[in-house]
Amino acid sequence: MPWDDPGIKADGPSSGSRSGSGLSETDGGEEFPMNGVVTLLKPRFWSFKNGYVSRDKESRNIKWMLLWPDRSHFWVGIFIVFYRVLRYFQGVEGFGDILAYKLLSMVLVTFFTLLIFSSIIISLSKFYLSRDLTLVHAMPVSPGQIFWPDGSKVR
Repeated sequence: MPWDDPGIKADGPSSGSRSGSGLSETDGGEEFPMNGVVTLLKPRFWSFKNGYVSRDKESRNIKWMLLWPDRSHFWVGIFIVFYRVLRYFQGVEGFGDILAYKLLSMVLVTFFTLLIFSSIIISLSKFYLSRDLTLVHAMPVSPGQIFWPDGSKVR
């Protein structure tokens, strides 16, 4: 493993460590690989923390008092509607359970389709409307190397 390499020191670049090797320093002198996921998510955590800390306690309480009843009433209403519809379908002799099963599967497929469709719309808008697109296309590499860096192409 790269962090077991005796040639890499925790003292910095002057002691022979490789730059960009993904190693982090600890105060005990031991070396461990840097946790990439935590590093990537730190700005998101900071934004949540700053959003929470920057508001005073009174405005946070007012926000929760105004939004919590609306959210809870919405989900309780959704539960009541689904419960009543499913109870009605179960009361139908012969094929009530099949009808309830088909309704729930139709709702699941609808939500899944909406999720896929919205993710396609978001990814396409992010891809084609990004501001650094002109910089990427101005680079001296072919589009195949940008989109398929390992050289394989989709056929």
